[in-house]
Amino acid sequence: MSARRARQAGLTLIELMIAIVLASLLIGLVLDVYVRMTTAYRAQMAVSEAQQTLRSARDVIAVDLRMAGHRITRLRTATGAFGTTISDDLPAVSIDNGGGANGTDIVRAYYADSSSFANVVSIAPDNESIVVDDAGLFRVDDIVVLTSPILIEPPSPARKYVEHDACALKITGITGTTDVQLDVAGGAPYNVANNGQCGVVAAAVPGGGVQMMLMRGLAYRIDPTRPELAILQKSETGELEDDWADLASGVVNLQIASRWVEPTDTIDDLDLDGDPGHDWYSGEAQETPDLTGTRPVDAIVQQLSVGITTRSNELSVVGSSATPEFYDATNPDNNQFGDSESVAVAPTHIYRGSRELVDLRNMGVGR
Repeated sequence: MSARRARQAGLTLIELMIAIVLASLLIGLVLDVYVRMTTAYRAQMAVSEAQQTLRSARDVIAVDLRMAGHRITRLRTATGAFGTTISDDLPAVSIDNGGGANGTDIVRAYYADSSSFANVVSIAPDNESIVVDDAGLFRVDDIVVLTSPILIEPPSPARKYVEHDACALKITGITGTTDVQLDVAGGAPYNVANNGQCGVVAAAVPGGGVQMMLMRGLAYRIDPTRPELAILQKSETGELEDDWADLASGVVNLQIASRWVEPTDTIDDLDLDGDPGHDWYSGEAQETPDLTGTRPVDAIVQQLSVGITTRSNELSVVGSSATPEFYDATNPDNNQFGDSESVAVAPTHIYRGSRELVDLRNMGVGR
């Protein structure tokens, strides 16, 4: 009887061991599924993070750039900018090709905010005070532009369009409802003695049509001082002041290409699209001033391609092996993508890229 019990106990022990092994296999399978699901979840979260940063950065830049050139075709400041002199004009849109971190681009734009405006009645001989019809929408320390419309009548068959000369100033005082002071107390880059940057616009005041509006400037770049952090920065003055501020992290590339209207060009089809009167530039020739001498002197930028690459936080899973490309190897200097080739990277981040076309409808009417 005892032997029988022993045999029964032995069989029970074997069954128990088998059960333990099966349970261990089941637990291992569950843990493997859990690890796989957790890894996939983390990867998906990283993709969502990179995509969210991409959409947000792209939308903010595109919205700002679409306003470029509104009532400002050429802008003059008290001290110039980007190495210019007091009499030089800043374009409403300028691109510094490869001027940001890791060879990324810098884009700058200016426009007048017509939600606050006044008609200029007169301007003092020293350009340090003006009379407007109503200064009620302005405050001391506002940065403003005096803007003057100019009707351009190009040779047929091109249509007429309007350009605007503008000068930047800082309001230093307001007396009553019509007298605005713009004296040297405002300081560069806006006010200097006699405000010579406003000479061209002041000469147009007697003819009417000159208005005072709030000035909006913007500039975007990848911070060149901290390239490893991939910080997108914005200047709220269009870099007229050193006011760069961090906007987003994880943005590794800002790539600009620009399409220009070239009314007198009937031969050079640089982007090979069959239309020599409109050409894309993706390299140094899109900069202002055009030091390469590639663009026709009457060219006007009318469209921008804004390419952005973002990355996730560092991952414990395998990420991307290369960055997205904004490049056309068959025509690297004249394409609508940019001049940024794909770069091999350590697979510690997930990278995502996107591009948006921005129409600059304020840069010239009827062209």
